[in-house]
Amino acid sequence: GPTKPLKLPPIDHLIIRDGALRFADQQRRLSFTGTVSSSEEVSGPGQGVFVMQGRGMLNSAPFAAFVRGGPLIHVDPRRPYDFQASLDAGATHATLQGRLDHPFNFAAFSGRGAIRGPDLARLYTITGIAFPNTPPYALRAGFARRDQVYALRGIQGRVGGSDLEGSLTADKSHPRLYVTGNLFSHRMRTADLIAVVGGASRRVGRGELSPLQQEESARLTAEHRILPDVPLQVDRLRSMDADATYGASQVDAGHFPMRDFHMRVRLDHGVLDVDPLSVDFSQGHLGGMIRLDGRRAVPITAIDLRLSNAQLAPLIKSKGPNPPVEASLWARARLQGTGASVRAAAAHANGSVTAVLPSGAMRKTIGNLINFNLDRTAFLLITRNKKDTPIHCAVMDFQARQGLLTIDQGVMDTGEAQIHATGDVSLRDETLDLRFDAKPKKFSIIRLNAPITLKGGFDKPKLGVDIVHAIPQAAGAVALGVVAAPLAAVLPFVGPGLAHNADCQALVGAAEAPHKPVQTAHR
Repeated sequence: GPTKPLKLPPIDHLIIRDGALRFADQQRRLSFTGTVSSSEEVSGPGQGVFVMQGRGMLNSAPFAAFVRGGPLIHVDPRRPYDFQASLDAGATHATLQGRLDHPFNFAAFSGRGAIRGPDLARLYTITGIAFPNTPPYALRAGFARRDQVYALRGIQGRVGGSDLEGSLTADKSHPRLYVTGNLFSHRMRTADLIAVVGGASRRVGRGELSPLQQEESARLTAEHRILPDVPLQVDRLRSMDADATYGASQVDAGHFPMRDFHMRVRLDHGVLDVDPLSVDFSQGHLGGMIRLDGRRAVPITAIDLRLSNAQLAPLIKSKGPNPPVEASLWARARLQGTGASVRAAAAHANGSVTAVLPSGAMRKTIGNLINFNLDRTAFLLITRNKKDTPIHCAVMDFQARQGLLTIDQGVMDTGEAQIHATGDVSLRDETLDLRFDAKPKKFSIIRLNAPITLKGGFDKPKLGVDIVHAIPQAAGAVALGVVAAPLAAVLPFVGPGLAHNADCQALVGAAEAPHKPVQTAHR
């Protein structure tokens, strides 16, 4: 529980020679063993220096502290006492320039400080605050203490490649430490944000990663994995409560720019809620919530995220000025999994993931690929042929059971063909096993209906043609008889307005009446 701040009477003489100090904090699993010494020099009235220093091992890492102030013999309780301090805890280095309002009442002091280190999470042993994992950082701020409240104001600096500013307050007057804050970045790098869950981007150099990230990056590369397997430190979440916001006006996400990132983080007795989570794209929006329930030894993670009106064109690389696919993407993911890491939670995920393209256009040669043109020239024309075919509506609905996402419904209706998708996406071993079968709307004597396959790991999936299962094309258009009727329920799950989209309504109608060909609004 809360303890009263240390309040000592004015000390006018303090000398320690070869002092031995052992300290243990069982709640934070903190231990220190070392030596402490102090000395004082007085060179004249109001002149001189008092020095106290200590060094030793803090949780098996080297620790050193140095404090310097005016001579104690001149201390006046009615006047502030100025001091400077430096602290080294492993690779973490901090400097302070402070003032005690009334020596030596440690309930009221203020000043400015700077700190740098490899990972903010390492500050837990010193501060008791459960900071997230981060890449290397360098920050400075004004600080103050008033009784049980600590405040950091005017925070400025960098975390990884992201700038950071704002304020934090830690209140120890409650039975549990309560942290509030508002933080902001003018430009945030997604490679820095994924460090929170132990991830490590392959787009940045090793010098920009924390030791934890470097280790995880090497492991992910060796295992051909993407999802991090760093254990989440949920025991720290149970030691404090929090309510903080973070925002960024611009987000560096490679060739897919984002802006206006915002989230509110609330922590209450081990339950962490990120709600709302909101990101705007140049066109489109991502919103929703994430919950981490850390009250048990093995945490439970739940997400409910919606993507609305996002454009596919920026996601697809193209050699020419015109992208091979232009369409708006709507999607929703609602999943829950149990596990001590992101990878473990994904491997046990249950729920659903659904994506809808209510309209758009694609190169005709892409559609021809899925029908497999015998002369194979279609493979060379994806970025050269400028002719488009409309995408009237597409739906991909996955059901997740213990980390295996199986296509429950997968269909795309274009001007050239009706394409059906089957297969699985495994979050357990991060692999794809998908198949796309096309039913062309026009008869062609030189075309076979050969399925396109997408297989392999998340890091390097491979696109192929399943010639073994090629079958002669049926004459005329083929109706959507293989699509399950609940498509009508899938559309409003992703976005309420999709249920009223004319082309998607036509697709739903074809699913419910499989003997009739699709007649979309564009035709």
